[in-house]
Amino acid sequence: MAFAKELEKLNQKEVSIDKKFSTEHVNTLVGTHVFMNSFYGMNLAEKEAIIGLMNAETKNVKRIQEIMADMEVEKKVAVGQQFTDFKLPTLTGGTLALSDLVGKTDYVLVDFWASWCGPCMQFLPELQAFYAKYKGTKLEILGVSLDDSKEAWIGAVENHNIAWKLVSDLKGRKCEGSRAYAVNSIPSTVLIDKSGKIIGKNLSIPEMEKLLNEKGDKK
Repeated sequence: MAFAKELEKLNQKEVSIDKKFSTEHVNTLVGTHVFMNSFYGMNLAEKEAIIGLMNAETKNVKRIQEIMADMEVEKKVAVGQQFTDFKLPTLTGGTLALSDLVGKTDYVLVDFWASWCGPCMQFLPELQAFYAKYKGTKLEILGVSLDDSKEAWIGAVENHNIAWKLVSDLKGRKCEGSRAYAVNSIPSTVLIDKSGKIIGKNLSIPEMEKLLNEKGDKK
């Protein structure tokens, strides 16, 4: 756990350095390259600030245009907005939509992950304990895998005894579910309340527990 926290600090420091460099060298080849490789660690306002400094030529770069398109998606699924629905195949051959779950429990947590994602596997035990504590009328989790191999996906589910709802279209990073939420790095989570409103994104387990309990006290 201490190692994970230290790693997160280092990642944040690296993003901060990259953000400063990208801002100061925004319309250069190197500055653009640095931004394209570190934007996923920046929030929407930080990305918008750098994009706003770009000239027409830089904005016309294909990857920059993709990032800008993702930013528009981010705005639609920001905290406070209504959830965006998607439907994906399940492990057993059927399909499951996010809308099939929203409203059935007090909260739905969408967890974007993959079997090849080390941080996802590190986060898993904490997430499982959270689920065991709140599952039922309080919470459901929808795990959206960014795997492209069904064998790897099934293997991870079986090896780690993942018990919540699971879906994947096996398109890897082009997963329709992750694209609907502009997910560019994993693990990534979206917390949705019973009314369908997004109330948190990429929160820690303690932050989610506090939110769930605060909301519960108000009922």
